[in-house]
Amino acid sequence: NVKVLIRVRPLIEREQKDKICIQCQQNQIYMKELTGNSQLDAYAQENVFNFDYIENQVPQQTIFEYAKPLLDDFVSGFNASIMAYGLTSSGKTYTMFNTDRNNFGIVQNSVQYIINSLNEQIRTQQIEYYQLGFCFLQIYNEVLSDLLQPESQLKIRLADSAEVENASIFQVSNVDEVNYLLQKGELSRKTTSTKYNELSSRSHVIASFVLQTDKTKSKLNLVDLAGSERLSTDLYSVQGQETKHINTSLSVLNKVIFALSEKQKFIPYRDSVLTKLLSDSLGGNYKSLLICCISPGSQNYFETLNSLRFAEHAKKIKNKAVKNILAENSTDFDQLEAELRDLQEQLNLMGKEDVRVVIQRLQDEIFKKQQIVNLAGGDMNEKELKSLQSDLVRKQNKLLLQNKDIDQSLSKYQIVISKQMENLKYLLMKINNQNNLINALSLENKIYQFQQVHSALKIQVQLEKETEKSKNQFESEQIAFLVKEINHLQGLNSQWQKKLQKTEDYLQQLQNINIKEFEQSVQKQLSLNQFSNTEKEKLAKYHSEGSQLLKIFSKIQTVLENLNLQKLKQLTDGVLEALEQTRDEYQ
Repeated sequence: NVKVLIRVRPLIEREQKDKICIQCQQNQIYMKELTGNSQLDAYAQENVFNFDYIENQVPQQTIFEYAKPLLDDFVSGFNASIMAYGLTSSGKTYTMFNTDRNNFGIVQNSVQYIINSLNEQIRTQQIEYYQLGFCFLQIYNEVLSDLLQPESQLKIRLADSAEVENASIFQVSNVDEVNYLLQKGELSRKTTSTKYNELSSRSHVIASFVLQTDKTKSKLNLVDLAGSERLSTDLYSVQGQETKHINTSLSVLNKVIFALSEKQKFIPYRDSVLTKLLSDSLGGNYKSLLICCISPGSQNYFETLNSLRFAEHAKKIKNKAVKNILAENSTDFDQLEAELRDLQEQLNLMGKEDVRVVIQRLQDEIFKKQQIVNLAGGDMNEKELKSLQSDLVRKQNKLLLQNKDIDQSLSKYQIVISKQMENLKYLLMKINNQNNLINALSLENKIYQFQQVHSALKIQVQLEKETEKSKNQFESEQIAFLVKEINHLQGLNSQWQKKLQKTEDYLQQLQNINIKEFEQSVQKQLSLNQFSNTEKEKLAKYHSEGSQLLKIFSKIQTVLENLNLQKLKQLTDGVLEALEQTRDEYQ
């Protein structure tokens, strides 16, 4: 799609008392007609627009950043177009053509950017050579003219693309050369003082760059459209007629934009010189950027609203840009083909009969006539003799003319053949250069492939080293872990052995206790009456508690006897043995 950039300039001197009727938020613009009456302004209708890019009061370099992608496309072989549209005094000419070095317009910045890009392509051998041409045209009162050669009679030819015949194209290589041509063209540009602008452009201006490299051919149009304005009451004055033609051409441009945005079948390109010239930029083989310059002041509300509506339609247009790639050696073969056509025409003019046969026949006739004259001598009357001599002279003259024509033709053929030989030598040289380039590229490709293989091998070796390192590290970590686990289990086993031994001792002590003997001993002590009543009570209590404890010990003994402690010990020893074997295998 056509890309649209809205550029909002600051208020100028005559607008200082205006209300700001525009608010910008990212990619949206809000517009409301403000009168200064708070009650009326509160109910004023708000218009909302969405665009690709919106910049509010920014420097020239910021605007130029949006042009760079199109310039890159232009250098790569695509056609590109950048147009500035808006009300008179909205900042179009400043945006496109400002010559102040601190605030260059898009035209001047583009030249330096394009040349730097092309030189970089030559340095990196993307292209072999380039030619950059500059053309400066204007449309004033529906008449197309060349600002660099005003006397030229220009004509627009519409075929597959819009082409201007007889336009002068100057080769440029830096900004100073373009500035010189711009200053020269400005002397012929139509400007005048208006109500809105002290130096208002009264014409549409198109600065074009034509680029040809050994691979592509492309065109860049930088367009400063004349500003729309209200028509003065004096329709027949010069300024009135200028305004009328400007508004008419912009009106046709609006119709074209609307028709394209609505995908209508008929597009009125031919209704104005401007739309004829821009037919490719709008809907054709171009990548396009529209810079819509607007004022934020309330006195320009309706003109700004119309500009934004124009831009809204423009962003819906879809162009069909393709890269313009030159056929190999197309220039040389075109020239040879033209020369061969000329040669064929010359051969056709000479007729189908062999020239040498004609000459020989005429020479034979002349020789025979001379023999007749010599032999007849006085036998012929004077009249017959004069007639024969006259015929002889005529034949001789004809022969001389034929010889002259042949000499001229041969001379032309020699020139053509010489040119063809030069072209063939040039083509052979170019083919040799191409072969050398192919050989160099082939060698470079082989070197590159070798480097790729070498890099791959290095990476493979590095990966193997890293893998081996990781494997060794993993094994070391596993060994350390196993050693730690073995030590831990050995510690647990030692504790278990101690507890097991303690349990076995405890069981042995329990087994040594004879419950019946204990009871008999206690009863005996009680029967001897060797204790006081208090002591007897305590002894009876201890006996009772001891009996209960003995019963508990008896149960514990039964449980412990049922446990297979030896089997548990064997299991623990087996686990330790397996872990130690695994550790040995890792080591």
